Amino acid sequence: MTYSEARKAQWKQPGYRQFMLDRMNGPNNPRWCGGRRLDKTTGYMMVRCFGDPTRYRAEHIIIAERSLGRRLKKGEVVHHINCDRADNRNSNLLICKIGYHRWLHEQMATAYAKEHFGG
Repeated sequence: MTYSEARKAQWKQPGYRQFMLDRMNGPNNPRWCGGRRLDKTTGYMMVRCFGDPTRYRAEHIIIAERSLGRRLKKGEVVHHINCDRADNRNSNLLICKIGYHRWLHEQMATAYAKEHFGG
């Protein structure tokens, strides 16, 4: 039996696959980076949820909920004051309604356009 055949047979043993997955999961994995990752599509820092190793939540929402002492209500969003999505300090987060958040971004876009393009 070759080495590769022996490895394949080992993986077929009952319980061995789960043993190896548990052994290399989370902090035991050499590529573990503390349960935080940058979501490349949104630019937000994501944090691994305990109890569900496949689920991540946006770090700014977790920080805002912790400071409120409750989960966000339907229609509430978290705004980054300095527009840096990776800056999740309490002093940089604003909890507001969706309508106010939309208005705020419109005002910022108008101010940016006036500053850079005149008008």
